[in-house]
Amino acid sequence: MADLAKGAVFVKSEGLRGDEKLVRGVVSDSSSAEERIRQLPQVVSGLATTGFQATNFGNAARIVESFLVQRFAPQPPPEVSEDPDIVTVQRPPIELYMGLTANLLGTGVRESVLLLVKHKLVDYLVITGGGVEHDVRRAVSPSAYLVEGSSPLPAPWSSWPRFGNVRYEKHNAAFERVLTDIFRELSVEQKKVREECATKPIPDSYEDVCHWAMGPSDIWREVGLRLPRHSSQDIAETSVAYWAAVNNIPIYSPSFTDGDAMELLLARDVPLKVDLVADIHRLNKSAMSAKKTMMIILGGGVAKHHVCNANLMRNGADLSIFINNAQEYDGSDAGARPDEAVSWGKIRLDGESVKIYAEITLVFPLLVAHAILPGLRQHLQKQRQSDLQA
Repeated sequence: MADLAKGAVFVKSEGLRGDEKLVRGVVSDSSSAEERIRQLPQVVSGLATTGFQATNFGNAARIVESFLVQRFAPQPPPEVSEDPDIVTVQRPPIELYMGLTANLLGTGVRESVLLLVKHKLVDYLVITGGGVEHDVRRAVSPSAYLVEGSSPLPAPWSSWPRFGNVRYEKHNAAFERVLTDIFRELSVEQKKVREECATKPIPDSYEDVCHWAMGPSDIWREVGLRLPRHSSQDIAETSVAYWAAVNNIPIYSPSFTDGDAMELLLARDVPLKVDLVADIHRLNKSAMSAKKTMMIILGGGVAKHHVCNANLMRNGADLSIFINNAQEYDGSDAGARPDEAVSWGKIRLDGESVKIYAEITLVFPLLVAHAILPGLRQHLQKQRQSDLQA
């Protein structure tokens, strides 16, 4: 019995295989510690060996760097069709599906998302209802968003609604004027197209019956394109919606009815017909023909589910990063780990994935600054040199 207990308690450990990394922190009492702390890149790089969520951050940075290598790899010229009416569009070697919850565009995460969209690193955006409204409101009225400090904000700001420690002027006059004017323009144009369709025979294809109805992605594209005319070019260029429209990046909003846009349509009695189903079809179909895909999902719920479902249609994403602080004990979509997504076919069996259990505003800007910005700058510099040589 003594030998049995001894064998159970004092199990002999096996040696390391040689491919593990030693646990090592980024701050110590050594003479070089202060110098390392001054150099943020080295500090952040050291997170990979720290353990816990710091190591998950390091894994996410590695996945992002893999994405950039594939994204910026030289591509053969597209095949030219003999038919002059057929325009061949060369798709990227790996396409990025990005999902995020609406509240994030009311925070400084918006600027990180804007960077990716402006430089065409994102191919598809899925944002929950109210998100694009935050983006447009912040563009036309930056002072409509305030962060609370240690003491409550004085009146009149204390009466503004808040999410977390961010307060914002929900009923902002400039925002409501811009969005309402654009919606009214779209309504008039939609009515004209609908009347023209009514004069023609009913098409054989069901998909063509109501092609005059607009999906949320159609609406947000038009908002982005028309924003300079309803505000100014400088204001428009501070928004995600503008750059997404200019760069032909669709913004899908499956919960469009849950945002300020729907409130304005109802309050101002604007008869704009919205087709939510058309966008789901477009989003899911886009993934089926992609060469490779990557998912970056900030938060959970609707945005996470729709991005993952689109990648389910192609037997899973190749690279995936989830960032949220939800746990899996209640079986929620937000709390689901990447290995659960593998079981559904939303992440490929041989795909690389990681979940960072953390609050997004703390982590994502750091990930962009550490892993994306250096690679992007290097790529842009190579492009400039190539253009000069040409």
